[in-house]
Amino acid sequence: MSYNGTVRCSWCYKEGHNKRTCPEYTEILKARAESEINSEEGYDGYWGRQYNKRVNDGLYADGTPMSDEHLNAAKARGGKVRRCTYCGAKGHNRRTCPTLVADKIAWVERNLVFRKRLLGAMKASGLGVGALVSLERWSDTHAWMVTKINWHQIVEEGFQYQDLVMGQNLKTDGVSHYNRTSWLKMPELSDDNGEAFNEAGHGTPKVVGPVVLAGVPAEFLTEDGLKMMMGDHFNKEARSSNYWENYHGS
Repeated sequence: MSYNGTVRCSWCYKEGHNKRTCPEYTEILKARAESEINSEEGYDGYWGRQYNKRVNDGLYADGTPMSDEHLNAAKARGGKVRRCTYCGAKGHNRRTCPTLVADKIAWVERNLVFRKRLLGAMKASGLGVGALVSLERWSDTHAWMVTKINWHQIVEEGFQYQDLVMGQNLKTDGVSHYNRTSWLKMPELSDDNGEAFNEAGHGTPKVVGPVVLAGVPAEFLTEDGLKMMMGDHFNKEARSSNYWENYHGS
């Protein structure tokens, strides 16, 4: 309610109603609930529960009559069906999900092994700050000096496609100021046996001036060094590999 006694909606800012009765917000909830239904999340999705609780007319967002089970559950639980948003099973939530705990442990172990192998390949290939790499850009081959390595972003998932190395273009003639420094993909690397560590694709630099690897952060091979990327990987949208199996099986 505004200072002059007029009710004003905190969602659409129109006068005459509040957010609880806002028709625009109701339509948004309905659209989101229908999207969940169309994407095969069923009628137990978060937005579906919010819509059913708000409208409470015995119909799902797509107009289908609610099942007796869901009607009874809505009455008993205020419209909420307790289901884990990570593994899809009932009986617990994301915070207490045993699958999420196990998946996080496995993810850390896998990426610590990956990072250890990567360091071996970087040492064998001579990649580090100060190394020279070549890369074809703008229909020409340019030499770059590595000035920075984005250590904390390095994980196995998406490794081939992430820009993890900062390079300074050694060619200045005909190259604009804005193109003289750039993030590059991890260069082609080989292990001690000469076997390729990563695939060479378009936009992958090659080491042409090796150096001795130095300056590796102390936490790079520790669980603490993976915390930020683990938060990104297991964000609120992440789901377990058996999510849909659990969702439709319970």
